[in-house]
Order: sequence, then C-alpha cells, then structure tokens
Amino acid sequence: MPRMRTLLIALVLIGCGGDDAKNAPIDAAVQIDAPPVATLDCTSYCSAIMTNCTGANAQYPDMQQCLGTCAAFPVGALADRTGNTLGCRLYHAGMPSATTPTTHCFHAGPGGAGADGTTSQCGGDCDGFCNIMQSGACPGKYADTATCLAACGAFTSTPPFHSAATGDNRQCRLYHATNAIRMGTAPGGVHCNHASATGNVAPCMTP
Repeated sequence: MPRMRTLLIALVLIGCGGDDAKNAPIDAAVQIDAPPVATLDCTSYCSAIMTNCTGANAQYPDMQQCLGTCAAFPVGALADRTGNTLGCRLYHAGMPSATTPTTHCFHAGPGGAGADGTTSQCGGDCDGFCNIMQSGACPGKYADTATCLAACGAFTSTPPFHSAATGDNRQCRLYHATNAIRMGTAPGGVHCNHASATGNVAPCMTP
C-alpha cells in the first residue's frame, strides 16, 4: 500500500512538471516572428530607401550612388527622428516611407527636407548638399561649410528633390553632388562643376 501511494505521488509530480513545460514562455532568441533589429549603417539605409522610394519618390538612381552619398552623412543615433543624420534618414526610409512615400522619402533622401523643399526633417536640402560637397567629393568648389551654406541658400529652390533633378536650382546641384561623391573627383569632376555656384554648364547652368 505505501508503495502504491509513492507511485501515485510520483505520477502527479510528473504531470505537474509537464504542465509547467507546456506553459513555459518561449525564449525570445527562438521567436521566429520577432521583428529584425535595425542597424545604423549605409547598407541598411540604402536597402530601405531603394525598396520603398521609387518612381517619382526615388532619391537615388541606384544602390552605388546611395552608398557613396550615405558616407557623407553625420551618423547620429538609431533613435533619431529629426536632425541632419543617418539615423534620422534610416528611420524615415523604413516603415514611414513604405506607408507614406510621398512624405517620408524626401525626409530620408540626401537633402532631408520635405517634398516642398523647405520643411526640414532630417536637415534641409542645403545641409545635405554641403555635407556632400565638403566631405571631399568636390574639393575647392566652396571654401568652407559656411560659404557653401550661404551659396546654397541663394540658389532657387525647385522642389521636390528627385533622382534626376535639372535646372538652375539647388535640387539639381544636390543631385550632381551625389553623382560626384559616387564617382570620385576623377572622373566625377564634371558633376562637381554642375554642383558649383555657377552650375558651369547644363543641366544646372546659370543663365
């Protein structure tokens, strides 16, 4: 009889252990539906913006131009939602651009302004332009960042910025600055001339 009682107690304990095992929380490391962790780097940024910003909302003609331009952005932090940083652009290039590209693709682009060319979200078009120009893409075109910003502020703004902007305006110069940093100063020199204060020759020519 005592042996039977011991056996029954053992079976009850095993049954309880089984319930605990069934109800134990799943380790977070093995949850296959967990969202991916964002990485603050140019590959993540360019993958997002090239996927989510296309057609009239495209900010770069190809991945290579995006990666070259991205290297000129101040990095900032992953939590950035505003400011002239890669962190801010990465955020806007992700789910915001996937859901509302007509707004957020322009925030995520090289200028960082809104589609109207004036609303500053991740910096403004002149901030992005001068980051690129003064990063070594076009040495000597502007004496320093202050000179670049002053010149850019005087350029006509013809928004929205897009990946094939033309005309005597800051958006055309910003586009050619991204071309120059992609190609390097040689053979990118022609793009540096387009991005200069005079625009040099078409397509950013000063009349």
